[in-house]
Amino acid sequence: VLDIRVKFVLPSYTFGEAYGTGFIEVEKTGVVQEPFSVIVQGGSSIQTNVEISGIRVNTIITFEAGPEAKSMIQVPVTINDDQVGLEAVETFSVSLFLTHSSDEVEVALPNVTVINIIDNDDVTVRFGRPELRVDESAGS
Repeated sequence: VLDIRVKFVLPSYTFGEAYGTGFIEVEKTGVVQEPFSVIVQGGSSIQTNVEISGIRVNTIITFEAGPEAKSMIQVPVTINDDQVGLEAVETFSVSLFLTHSSDEVEVALPNVTVINIIDNDDVTVRFGRPELRVDESAGS
């Protein structure tokens, strides 16, 4: 087991559809002698005829070397307010990968985080007529 690990801070993150941008956090434990990079990748799948609120994440982040280097980096997740009412919570996964194999650093758990996007659109149901009268003896 290696002393330096990189992982997501949380196994899941929940954002409202109106956030615009949410942030997921990646952290490392320990002090590295050389900088290293991690690919943060994932997102909603390609679907037809479905509005998708989460935009695919595909970025590389770098942890610098030394004891003063940051131990956590926030990664932006773009959220699209799709204006679709009555939709379920949209969920997708984002994963971590080292850009190069390393004798010093390993990806630890959770190496996958789940993004949940909560719908914010109001839905109003109205009847076409405010009042309807029917005479019982009129039949069907």
